[in-house]
Amino acid sequence: MSRTSGPPPTVARFSIRATVAWLRGIPIEAILVGLGLFALLALLVAADPPTNASTSLAPFTDEGFNLVNSRNLIQLGQWSNDEWTRHLVELPFSLLEAAAFQLGGVGIVQARLPMIACVSVTASALVWGLRGLVGRACAIFCGLAFAGSGLVLLYGRLVFFEDLVVLGITLGTLVLVRDSLLNLRGGILAGGCYAIAIGTKPNAAFAVLGILVALSVAWGWRDRGLRRWLVGAGLTIGLSGLVWAIAIWLPNRSAVAIDISTWPAVQFALTPRAIAHSVAVYLSRGSDQVVGPLLGPLLALAAAGAVAIVAFRRRLSGPEARLAVAAAGWAGFGFAILLDVSYRPNRYAVPLVPALAILAAIGLHVGGQWLAERLEARRVDAAEPNPERAFDPAAPALVAAPALLAQQIGRAHV
Repeated sequence: MSRTSGPPPTVARFSIRATVAWLRGIPIEAILVGLGLFALLALLVAADPPTNASTSLAPFTDEGFNLVNSRNLIQLGQWSNDEWTRHLVELPFSLLEAAAFQLGGVGIVQARLPMIACVSVTASALVWGLRGLVGRACAIFCGLAFAGSGLVLLYGRLVFFEDLVVLGITLGTLVLVRDSLLNLRGGILAGGCYAIAIGTKPNAAFAVLGILVALSVAWGWRDRGLRRWLVGAGLTIGLSGLVWAIAIWLPNRSAVAIDISTWPAVQFALTPRAIAHSVAVYLSRGSDQVVGPLLGPLLALAAAGAVAIVAFRRRLSGPEARLAVAAAGWAGFGFAILLDVSYRPNRYAVPLVPALAILAAIGLHVGGQWLAERLEARRVDAAEPNPERAFDPAAPALVAAPALLAQQIGRAHV
């Protein structure tokens, strides 16, 4: 009697049920935010970027450079027939685009749709991941803050590595939300997502390093679960790099050297005076619209969120605190690099947008809780007559807020 291969029927039914249950667990608001962003960007999928999108020429040249190897594989049967072998240093992206070309044919629309999907899934993941931490309203705010960013609306519909980088770093960081994944297994899962981001564009390592360092400094020395998570993430990233070095770099060292030579030359400001000058130029006129219309509103919201997080840090739950610290390291280290380097087009800030949205959402949540409690206390106090306060006029909220904030900060230090 012949035996058929494959899992037993009970195992298959269990897997199907588990998958269906997992899909049913996705909140409807997360789906709607992702689908809304996808629909918005898909409407413009065939349009060229605006001419004033950046001081860099990348929006008008890099889409073709990024796609040529994936296109060659589908149309010619090989990645390259010349010295242009960028697939060696951007393998996850090239594989994704090759799969899109295989399914839908070669074309710019087919190439852009997977990138639109990447940012749309990122928006959904932010809503889903934060819903249990900060509530439905603040989670939706986080997803919309990311989706409505000028950088996402611009580059989310173009064929750039940053869209896949954003998805990888976001999914890896959202693993921290689950207490059940604060272990070696969760670290391996997060490290795999980070490895995809770094394998897509190596400068994603700066943001990932910021996350790992921030978590290590904050809790790594006293939280066993987080230490295991950090070890799992670090080992996975390191092993992924080792596999790439053995399988791709060693057999293709000269080709990889040529690929690296095509990257823009970057210089770092090393002296205090040079660093101060670089920061001043970036903040005043050299941010390529990042500190301005493309990201200015979200930067302001994230800064306000960071202030609220610090002021009301005693109110944060464990997952909220971990995610806030990770987002701070992610955005802080990423922007520190941008403030220092000589070449910094606005697309380099795209991977930092989710971190800013997370900080803004968590800050809104804890600040909103504090404000709601204070308003409720004032309402109860106003409902109960107090002769001693008969001649005391109601203080405007703008005047009362600083005193109340100082009171809360003082309590946090007790």
